[in-house]
Amino acid sequence: MTDIQTNSKTCKVLECDRENSRQGYCAAHYARVYTHGNPQLDKPLKPSKPCQAKGCERRVGREKYCKTHQRRIYKYGTPKENEPILSRFYGNGKINTGYLEICSPPEHPFYPSQKILEHRLIMSDYLGRTLQNNETVHHKNGNKRDNRLENLELWSSRHPRGQKVEDQIVYALEILEQYRNQISDDMYLRLRKIIE
Repeated sequence: MTDIQTNSKTCKVLECDRENSRQGYCAAHYARVYTHGNPQLDKPLKPSKPCQAKGCERRVGREKYCKTHQRRIYKYGTPKENEPILSRFYGNGKINTGYLEICSPPEHPFYPSQKILEHRLIMSDYLGRTLQNNETVHHKNGNKRDNRLENLELWSSRHPRGQKVEDQIVYALEILEQYRNQISDDMYLRLRKIIE
């Protein structure tokens, strides 16, 4: 049985000498983790060769080009070798309604080995907690694939039960309590005083 190694520039799998690319795994073992939840160490990898695009070091199986360059050939008629391939902090995933959906790392504290939208995972990591059902993550520049933290902001989609002033005051106090740890004590006291 093959074991897992740590702190290496090669894949975590001991018998694999491929360069690690995502979460310590080579692209092939990471694809197995993403798809099946584990690297399936009992199954051998298919032999691979480098992508034929100039300067690309990605490995491919029976194809001539990596998926990114294949996509570019299909869309533009050329692999556009001089354009960089954008990588993501948590690895590549699939596009789901315009958003990048990935599988979180098995050791993730809030969403272990779960398929999740990357921007929600990044915001969850930043806040240090899981996101609530009424919370959404908004892309400031409108680009659903630009998941840099500085382009993300947390929105709450909760709505008050009615339009009476009393209901709106109760709602405002609930929101203030829900997000109390994200504002200073001075700001909290000033807002509380205004609302009450």
